[in-house]
Amino acid sequence: MLFDSALELDAKLGATRRAFRAALVSASEQLRSLLESEVDHEELSGQFQNGCVDASSFGALFQPRGQDTAEQLRIREARNVLVELLEMGDDLYRVRVSPGASVHKAVGQAFGRIGRAFSAAHSASLAKAGAPTPPDEADRLARYDFHHWSLAERALCPGLLIEVLGEDLFVDGLSEFLDGNCCLGFQVRGECSPVPLIGLVRPGVFVAQSKSTAPFGIPDRGPAIVAVLPEAEAAATFTHRPAGPGESGVGIWSRLAVESLPEKAPEAPIGGKSANQQRDELRQLAALSIGPIAARQESDAAPSTMDTVASEAPVDSLAAWLSFRPK
Repeated sequence: MLFDSALELDAKLGATRRAFRAALVSASEQLRSLLESEVDHEELSGQFQNGCVDASSFGALFQPRGQDTAEQLRIREARNVLVELLEMGDDLYRVRVSPGASVHKAVGQAFGRIGRAFSAAHSASLAKAGAPTPPDEADRLARYDFHHWSLAERALCPGLLIEVLGEDLFVDGLSEFLDGNCCLGFQVRGECSPVPLIGLVRPGVFVAQSKSTAPFGIPDRGPAIVAVLPEAEAAATFTHRPAGPGESGVGIWSRLAVESLPEKAPEAPIGGKSANQQRDELRQLAALSIGPIAARQESDAAPSTMDTVASEAPVDSLAAWLSFRPK
């Protein structure tokens, strides 16, 4: 079951990867052609050129005889980076978080590795212009972190498949990566807290967690974060649709659909999250998903304790979570 779910989730992320890989192949082949040619060259084009490489002509850099110029060496090094990333295949887009390790750190390292492609494009562009080598160019070719990426680069961001233990699923710090076309897919093993992704719900972000991939309908564009929780019996499942064109983004409750809730309140810690923190996740889900009128109506009738949530109506259960206070 876990393996099949990973394959399904991987397929959902495939479109962003194909676009990124196509850009890698195109840029690598163009640089190879430039390095092998002895005449003037056509303009470097493709997706990396749009906002990543501003190149009009590389021909003046390449001499028909003799040793490589310093500029040619920089172009060659940039192409080597692209080839290295291509040779990684799907491993470039997969993250395996070691037990007890930081999810944020693992994701940041993955994007730092992917960002080397953009850094290589920058280096080639500077070499074309005859600009001096920046002092940090070698470091950026080794790792180019997400916070340096331009809007065009973030729009070309490939999706990541992240495998992690449920007890290590701390994701609130990942909000810095939810921009452009960034898509993060979590394959979660074992039990986890009820609503680990709730802190990442934003008006412009698709957020969903489920025990299978069937409900997912990840948009073609825009940031998204999803989690498949096949072994998490106490987890809630929900889908948040981002605000569309012309929508202000207010009223998250109108775009957030809750499919299921845990039957009882969390009573024991999971990993580093206490039972109180887990209950707060559920209360946050309730606060975001209940409309203002329903919240007022249901709060008066909500039970004072949360030993069970038996109502079949999601609004009733959510109102109960919202009114719950630890004894």
